[in-house]
Amino acid sequence: MFKPVEYNLDMRDPNNWHEVCRNQPKDVIAYIPGANLHEQELLDGATSIGKLYSPRNAGFDVYFEHKDYPGISRVTNEKDADGKFVGLFPESELGWHNNGNWRHWKHVIESCIAFYCVKPGEQVVTSYLNSHQAYVDLPQELKDTADKYEYWAQFDKDNSIYQFDDDSLNKGMDELLAIFEGNLKSTGRKGKNELNPVRGSWKPLIVQHPFRTIPGWWDQENSPRAIYTGHFGVMRKLRNKETGEEITLQEAKPLLDALHKHLFQPKYMYHHHWKTGDLIINDQFMSYHARNAVKGDRLLYRIAFNYKYLKPE
Repeated sequence: MFKPVEYNLDMRDPNNWHEVCRNQPKDVIAYIPGANLHEQELLDGATSIGKLYSPRNAGFDVYFEHKDYPGISRVTNEKDADGKFVGLFPESELGWHNNGNWRHWKHVIESCIAFYCVKPGEQVVTSYLNSHQAYVDLPQELKDTADKYEYWAQFDKDNSIYQFDDDSLNKGMDELLAIFEGNLKSTGRKGKNELNPVRGSWKPLIVQHPFRTIPGWWDQENSPRAIYTGHFGVMRKLRNKETGEEITLQEAKPLLDALHKHLFQPKYMYHHHWKTGDLIINDQFMSYHARNAVKGDRLLYRIAFNYKYLKPE
């Protein structure tokens, strides 16, 4: 079974964030037990690495972003006085995915997700999948074939990583659904723009870190690769990147089945049982994550960022 790389570092020091994140493409998942960080210390560390995902700073007052610390999203089953959820993905099982599965490809900007545990809940497990190592181990013929294709990715409420049923929509998930369907508009200082436009776009089956996500000193051409099929429900069709010839999912089934059979093996998975103060940082182009249904009081802080300010050794 795959295991994350464990660091026993004082993450109040932003320099230690650089040490961890420089190793991310190789480590894929870093685990820092007992980090015990304040919200501002989390933000200081992440902003030293790169640009953060912050809807509020883009003119959107979304329900799940921390009111006092923009850039921190809450992943929680907590509710407000009106019985509305105040966080992302509060209760039901969360399927395998990477950050930005439904965004237009050019708006998939954040390379990393940091999760910090405030309240672990009861027997709530986050699972991680090392899609980089799965690619490394892929037979060369399958690598060559998969690298020729990209897929059209588009959100579908009825085939999503999260269950958007009537009950969850009535408890506040209607706003999250509006974001995923590209229907949430800014009315703030930035004008009436979409929040990280959620539109159909072509995405590669085999991915490397895009230039927009990495520092100038990074050797992008020789950077790591990973299988990048995203959540099953986003795919609509495939096309050959060189010729532009499109094929249906049925026609692509032998290729996709081979990739997924190889990818979703237990040896590439790690299942994390959270403790208060845990910090996990994982590369979003090199891994997937998922979660079982939530029980008990649970609150994770989620920070998404890229590598643009990452310092070389």
